[in-house]
Amino acid sequence: MISATGVMKILASLPIIGAMAILPGQASAIDDAVLIYQVQTGGNTATQEFVSIYNNGLAAIDITDWCITYSSASDASQTQLGCFRSSEANSRVMLGAHSTALIATNEFLQNHPSLQPDLVFPAGIAATGGHIKLINRDGVIMDTLGWGTATRPENTSAPASPAGKILERLVNEDDRLLDINNNSIDFSVVAFTSLANGNVYEESMPDLPTAEFTLKITELMPDAAGADTGKEYIEFYNSGDAPINLNDYMLQVSPNFSKNYDLPDVILQPKQYISLTDIQTGIILPNTSASVRLLSTEGTVISITQSYSGLEEQTAWAWHDSSWQKTFMQTPNAANIIMADKPCPEGETRNSETGYCISASTSNEESPTTPCLPGYERNTVTNRCRKLTVASILQACKLTQTRNPGTGRCHNIATQSKSVVCKINQQRNPTTNRCRNIAAASTAKNCPAGQERNPDTGRCRKIAKSKASMQNVKDIKSPMIVNSAKWWMAGVAAIGSAGYAIFEWRREILSFIGGLAPGLPKL
Repeated sequence: MISATGVMKILASLPIIGAMAILPGQASAIDDAVLIYQVQTGGNTATQEFVSIYNNGLAAIDITDWCITYSSASDASQTQLGCFRSSEANSRVMLGAHSTALIATNEFLQNHPSLQPDLVFPAGIAATGGHIKLINRDGVIMDTLGWGTATRPENTSAPASPAGKILERLVNEDDRLLDINNNSIDFSVVAFTSLANGNVYEESMPDLPTAEFTLKITELMPDAAGADTGKEYIEFYNSGDAPINLNDYMLQVSPNFSKNYDLPDVILQPKQYISLTDIQTGIILPNTSASVRLLSTEGTVISITQSYSGLEEQTAWAWHDSSWQKTFMQTPNAANIIMADKPCPEGETRNSETGYCISASTSNEESPTTPCLPGYERNTVTNRCRKLTVASILQACKLTQTRNPGTGRCHNIATQSKSVVCKINQQRNPTTNRCRNIAAASTAKNCPAGQERNPDTGRCRKIAKSKASMQNVKDIKSPMIVNSAKWWMAGVAAIGSAGYAIFEWRREILSFIGGLAPGLPKL
């Protein structure tokens, strides 16, 4: 989509872009590079819809937990079309430089079976007017496209696109996507011709040691009821057999993990939990989304949480049964307990079949006209609400597709068997079938002189005398060995040149020899 000339111009400006400062609390210049690129509100049928976003920048960008939403022309209500979630606790979703992320409806994909989207969403985008918004993990609106009768576009709304055509962002004179924050100028209506496949991938974060480190983050409380100050907390657990001083560790918070928070001088006894409030750590956890990691003073990551997103007020993010889960049961300074449903008010109990809180003295029967809660459906035989099963939630895959048991997404069987070969520094995630960068080992401080790093434990140890005495021994190749190949090549070249000269001057040579020996025949 962007020409090679344009890419070269962009690369020429790299030192300038690299020197730009990112101010705290503001969207970074890097994040601003991701823009809404194309939108179709209807193709051959009104339900053939898609939205694409594009990384206009020079480097891959972490879009984990970023969401694309749709709102009506009045912007009164907002519908989440899809969010880019990582499939593993220690991975993140990346959008490469000059790459496209694609989300589309099933109806659009059925009409374009060769396309591979990153997300699928149900149809419902109005052609006459509406808004598409790109929102990052912190709830900040990164980009907005309003069209037709939209009341809250960027400056002025873009024109509505008729069926079969799309709204597409223009390209400026530098071959970069235009973005002057005016939808009527940034976008134009064009005919739909082709579309790039979704190109997000997952990148693993550094693997966490399991045997050597016994300190772990086990619970987060990012949004307490009422004022958060003094109520937010981060919980730690010492699974080892020796006391641990938390002052030997520090914390970092996503998305950039750029600031270090030193922990107080607190001793955590073996098999003990301890919770530190935001006042003790100095960390104010974002209510929308974040991940927290624990590092040693040498910079080694020893524990990291999966990124939470969309937690309700007074909901904890807890490590339980080898995974991170939300829970309405907060257990600071104690083992975690998962309570998936919000507690009922005093005097009420939860109906296990319907999910409703009802008076403990009333019947469990609910009115057949009462709508079921989200996550429940009405049983057509008993007329009661019941929990949705996975099979009833997920739409059936096509005949040419199979469901990924890890993500619940449908994948084309043929496409999976003919996947593009990953780059040299990447590997294929067996769960998502995406290419992801191979994590580099966590960096640590250099060992002191006379020591080396133990590859098994990662700790520094003294170098054995026999080994240390050999460190300065170098293997110097003999000049004859080094230059032997050059002499062979020179000899072959000389022989070849002589042979060619004899062939070219054969007549003259024979005539000369004939003059010296008249008895020889002449040619």
